[in-house]
Amino acid sequence: MKYMYFMRPGYNDFLRKIHDQHPRIKLGFYSSIMFKNIQPVMLEVLTGELAELRNEFVVFDQKYNKLMRDHPYYSNLKTDNWDMYRDLNLVWEDGICKEKGYNAKNTVMIDSSETKVQLFRDNSIVNRAYELQDVQLLADDQGVIRGPEWQADHMNRLADFVINLADSVDTDVREWLLHNRPAEYEPADLLSNQVAVQSD
Repeated sequence: MKYMYFMRPGYNDFLRKIHDQHPRIKLGFYSSIMFKNIQPVMLEVLTGELAELRNEFVVFDQKYNKLMRDHPYYSNLKTDNWDMYRDLNLVWEDGICKEKGYNAKNTVMIDSSETKVQLFRDNSIVNRAYELQDVQLLADDQGVIRGPEWQADHMNRLADFVINLADSVDTDVREWLLHNRPAEYEPADLLSNQVAVQSD
């Protein structure tokens, strides 16, 4: 089976910038697909000047996610029966994370799906998804075309925010994000309504 994917303009500068400018930042690739499908994508993403970063990434694949259909509150949020959500507890229980001391106080998850990060909103930055209409240079509902220059600037601002976070946090990333995360990066609370429904 072959997959089609598109490289977001500015992704390479984003990775290079946060890697080169802040030694405290360690990189992980977190996905709900299997490792065998992640590997060829990563080889394409981390090419050229980014090839040296291949050994910098720790990969957390499908087994570090859980099925939404099995969660009492998530089940109503799923679109497909196989939809999954992020469970950082599974990541933190991994051997390398235990060894390095990674936990809720020092982990930031950047994701384009606010639905998938609901159980760890305090640790999350939601980055606007790079969608087909962006690739095709089609205007959104507000008439905005998010072309390559827009995308590159967007990723550069995200890199600056992440670096500022790493420079500023002393004890707990959750506390810093609570007071400093702009609305565009904040995941909406989608589960509270589900909890209320379950409680009725």
